[in-house]
Amino acid sequence: MSKITIIHVPFLTKVVYNVVGDKNMRNHIKRYREEEGLTQQEYADLFGIFRKTLYEIETGKADAKLDLAFKITAHYNAFIEEVFESKYRFSTISRFNFEELRRLAFDNWFQDMITNWKKKKVDKIVELFSEECEYYETPFEKLENKGAIITAWQDIAAHNIKSLTYTILGQQNNRCIARVLIEEKDDRIVDMIYSFELDHDKKCTKFTQWYNINEGEV
Repeated sequence: MSKITIIHVPFLTKVVYNVVGDKNMRNHIKRYREEEGLTQQEYADLFGIFRKTLYEIETGKADAKLDLAFKITAHYNAFIEEVFESKYRFSTISRFNFEELRRLAFDNWFQDMITNWKKKKVDKIVELFSEECEYYETPFEKLENKGAIITAWQDIAAHNIKSLTYTILGQQNNRCIARVLIEEKDDRIVDMIYSFELDHDKKCTKFTQWYNINEGEV
């Protein structure tokens, strides 16, 4: 008998899944891995698991945890039931393709940024970026390290903001383009375009911004 449960996944805070009760789930991981020409060790390293764990999943001796199932399926930009059969199946009300899942991930990332931006919590904003993030303050000016990113955000957070909104303009795979509109208390309007990429842990790995400052209304 199926039941509705809440599952935590790397890209999302929550997603509603319909879990059906097969004890073991069949999967096509071995075929996908061999098509990529990867050894079990190389494939295990790609997803941050032990080779023994991968062997047990491929041979049906163990089930993949749902977060791993999402990582592997997202890697192929496929529906989860195309890689894993029987055990996990989207319910009618919660069936998304992975572009929609990624859009929710981008929304979550922005919501975290804006919440902490308004509270001037620079440390929490900087946590949204990976240690190796390629961060361009302008398309021609790359910040050298995490310390430089912290300094840049300390300067940004010093501004007094009246309102801050964003709109996602487009996305492809793990890359998102968004418009950020800031109204400061001195009536300056800062109109920005962000291009950024997220990894499976919802950390930004590449970030570029363009901006224009207007002294009046948009």
